[in-house]
Amino acid sequence: MPTNDRQLVNLLFETAQRAKEWMGPRRRSGSGAITHVRLATLKFIQTQPQPTMKDLAAHLHIAAPSATLLVDSLVAKKLLRRVDVAGDRRSVRLALTPKGTRALAQAYRDVCGRISTVIAHLTLKERAQLKAMLARLVRFYATKKSS
Repeated sequence: MPTNDRQLVNLLFETAQRAKEWMGPRRRSGSGAITHVRLATLKFIQTQPQPTMKDLAAHLHIAAPSATLLVDSLVAKKLLRRVDVAGDRRSVRLALTPKGTRALAQAYRDVCGRISTVIAHLTLKERAQLKAMLARLVRFYATKKSS
């Protein structure tokens, strides 16, 4: 791999890690903040029509038992609910509760606010370039996922 490609890969990893830190909750004792993984979980469930645990595990790239623990914690906080599938006792689908919908909306506003402070350091041209590059990468990953 050429040196420039290695540098790009390193920058991508570094950016991903720092973005997760910025998107995560500010650590405060007793805070009801939602972690990055929980935010990604709620966002996925919001955008999918009642996904299964298997769907969630695949989306997050985690093992099924880890997805179960994650969902258990969100159900305990009343942010998610399990939906039984008629005629299939083993199948369970996931849905946001009204409290989960509100928590997701608030967490998303918080994340947007924090990310906006980073993006504010870019010129309008740089923002447009970043948006175009990220959209292109998302399209690329989407075609690789389905093939």
